[in-house]
Amino acid sequence: MIVENRWKVAVLAMAAAGVFAAASSGWAAGVPLHDGLISYWALDEGLGAIAHDTAPGGAVADHGQLRNSPAWIDGVFGAGLQFNGVNQDVLLPSSTDMNIGASAVTLAAWVKLDVLPASISGSFSGIFDANDDNYVLYLDKAANELRFKVTTAGGAAERPGVPGSMLNTTDWHHVMGVYDGEGRAKIFMNGQLVDTHAAGALVGSVRPGQTSGIGSQPAETAGFPPTSLFKGAVADVALWNRRLGAAEALYLFNGGAGRAVGAANPLIEPVTPVPPASGSTIISAHRGNSIAAPENTLSAFSAAKGFADRVEFDVYIAKDGELVVMHDSTVDRTTNGTGSIASLNYAGQIDALDAGSWFSPQFAGEKVPTMRQSIEQIFADGMTPLIERKAGPAAAYVDELTELGVLDDVVIISFDWNFLSQVRALAPNVELGALGSGALSPSVIQSIAAAGADFVNWGDSASITDAMVDAVHAAGMELHVWTVNSMGRMQQLIDFGVDGITTDDPETLRSLVPFPTAGDFNNDGVVDGADLELWATGFGMASGAKPADGDADGDGDVDGGDFLAWQQTFPSGLAAVPAPEPHALVLAVLTAAASVAPLRRARAAPSRNIDAPA
Repeated sequence: MIVENRWKVAVLAMAAAGVFAAASSGWAAGVPLHDGLISYWALDEGLGAIAHDTAPGGAVADHGQLRNSPAWIDGVFGAGLQFNGVNQDVLLPSSTDMNIGASAVTLAAWVKLDVLPASISGSFSGIFDANDDNYVLYLDKAANELRFKVTTAGGAAERPGVPGSMLNTTDWHHVMGVYDGEGRAKIFMNGQLVDTHAAGALVGSVRPGQTSGIGSQPAETAGFPPTSLFKGAVADVALWNRRLGAAEALYLFNGGAGRAVGAANPLIEPVTPVPPASGSTIISAHRGNSIAAPENTLSAFSAAKGFADRVEFDVYIAKDGELVVMHDSTVDRTTNGTGSIASLNYAGQIDALDAGSWFSPQFAGEKVPTMRQSIEQIFADGMTPLIERKAGPAAAYVDELTELGVLDDVVIISFDWNFLSQVRALAPNVELGALGSGALSPSVIQSIAAAGADFVNWGDSASITDAMVDAVHAAGMELHVWTVNSMGRMQQLIDFGVDGITTDDPETLRSLVPFPTAGDFNNDGVVDGADLELWATGFGMASGAKPADGDADGDGDVDGGDFLAWQQTFPSGLAAVPAPEPHALVLAVLTAAASVAPLRRARAAPSRNIDAPA
């Protein structure tokens, strides 16, 4: 059977030393803070009508003009300007530096709000703003967010935001917007990633040419009169023509004490992820890697490779009985067609639709996949299908999965717990998860257990606490949480000990959850003698072996290769002592076992009618 694929990927991908590097690729690593710093307004002059640009990397000095006398204040580390929200701002000229001239940008500032976004007088309030909206920070009343917006030379734009519920009018907040040039825009607050937006067209250079304002959005008319005025304080505004990341955000926030960008130029080392205390957290890619490719498509599923353990996708049943992958009950939102899935045949209708162009022109022609096609792709990419049933009878799912030979190798989830009970009656061994949202309580947990579910798959809310994790575990089930995209909340849930997290951004989550170490068969974060005992007990299993049986390479059996994986990683988490050399007789047995293992695997391979994972 398919072993949980995080172990297979751990052995294959980590051995190639490529996965974790890819997962961390969004973070600047080992780079001086001032590298690419093209404009920097410390706002620490304390007097006068000029805000000086002291960036070391700028081609010109982009000094700002104070208009209508905003007040100099001792904000963070003795710097800051207070704006009245009526007529005060700092006008920043358009220049070579302000054109960015690169395929990435980072904009950071310390901000203290006098008014929360939902209560501002106009629709918008500019913190660092411009009429062109090429790269700006502002308050959005309708969205009730503090937003970062970036616009590319091609006209694509995204607006990740900090929700008003995370803001207040008493503290200074460090905010940092980042565009990476590769399809993503992010916003950090107080050292934590809060939101990520992605689009296939969000690539290439930042759109050039903007006259900016600190505390306003300058109009494009003569004299650049201020509009969308900001009421509050701003300090230490910095602009880079490269992407920064979590390491820089944490450094500048400094636990709330803050560090001025211009105070020092340290080499910023990457954040080192800490393995979860619970051993591992299953990462499920929501509709695939849906911030990198159009949701619920084969491209999105493959884009999760190397980051996710499981790939979640949604299934409806078409008029002709085909199980079709689509989140909505109609094809309207994510294709160029219209109509309900139940009213359309897959063959000749749904399969002719374009499911990619809505996301980006580069995905034009992407097809709506069937459940069968999706399962084949996900297994081929070394991950486990996580099937969310939206509609259709239990028998239709069980019959197709049985025909494919993967019934006990996939995971099925549903909001319809009666459906789960029906599946359980037809398939005693399939792994089932009960979806839900709202308040999670002991009575709800009991109802889920009664439905025959193996785990609770709950929408993120305030009811998800460490105590609730314990309550679910006490009921003999796992707790998985959806859909979590904030790095700070991801870490909090990991610390609570949740068993799995579903996210639109598996790359970011993987940066917090390193793949398990080959040889750590009991998944306790340590490779030691206890793992060797598990291997010795499981040695000789010809099929169906799991990591806990001593199967390090995910091939379904326990043999000499698995011992060598243990030996190569021993000790992990202990004092560095040599791994014990096996006795000569043991070596002979291991050699023989290794030589026959391919034959045994060929004879004992699971009866699956699709190709095994690569």
